[in-house]
Amino acid sequence: MMKRIFYAASLVALMGATVANAQETTDVVVGFENQALNGQGFWCGDTNGTAKDNGYGGTTYACVYEEGAAQFNTSYSVSYWSGFAVSSRTETDFQQGAYLTPDDTPDQFNNIAGKAYDGSNFCVITTYGETVDFTAPAQLKGFWFVNSAYTAEVIKNGNAYAHKFEATDWLTCTVTGTQTDGTTKTVDIKLAENGDYVKEWQFADLSALGTVSSLSFSFSGSDSGDWGVNTPAYICIDNLTYAPAATAVSAAKVTASAVVARYDLNGRQLSAPQKGLNIVRMADGTVRKVVVK
Repeated sequence: MMKRIFYAASLVALMGATVANAQETTDVVVGFENQALNGQGFWCGDTNGTAKDNGYGGTTYACVYEEGAAQFNTSYSVSYWSGFAVSSRTETDFQQGAYLTPDDTPDQFNNIAGKAYDGSNFCVITTYGETVDFTAPAQLKGFWFVNSAYTAEVIKNGNAYAHKFEATDWLTCTVTGTQTDGTTKTVDIKLAENGDYVKEWQFADLSALGTVSSLSFSFSGSDSGDWGVNTPAYICIDNLTYAPAATAVSAAKVTASAVVARYDLNGRQLSAPQKGLNIVRMADGTVRKVVVK
């Protein structure tokens, strides 16, 4: 009897280890290093994207930066852009101009830390409905973030549209993950609070979003009006990390029906099915009782 109890306990432990191994995946880190940049050290889309009428007599180009299973959608025109830009710029200042066109104001692609978190490139985000879409379900881990130089400049000094931050002011970026069943979850990232703002790269834990098919970004703050937040709605990110959830699930399903070992009731391994009750261990770690007649 003691042998059987010990054998059962061993099977349970082995089952747990096998399931863990079946579901191990390698994290994917999106570092934004694959995008070719212009002579000023940034990319925010181009005329190679899909052209569409913007409704105001001009043309907008739908562009995508892809890395891993992640697709970062960007809208580009000669007079504006929105979505997800890639930058390698190391300046930390922002020279305010009348218009934020890409060519006239390259400083909007600066971050306040003056460098990427890792490598050379980072992502600058200011969205008007653009999303990050995943070609396969992704189990989110997180990313590193810091304020853009543009946002920091207005927080410190204000401009024609937004006031200088006081002790009670705040700015938040909300990341919304759309899960594979269509439901959504959110994580709030504090870019500024109590009048101060994030100046160095910090890690944002996105694990609460679960397994997602897309991400969207929105902003809220103490300085807001009828058209939303007045403070420049930007965030810079780097090393977006996720696990390819579909890989782990598929691997477990493929091997689930394979028999890897058989035992009798005394814990002896069998080389072939034996008449009577057999204990069968499957490749997915489960243990079954099988009666052989």
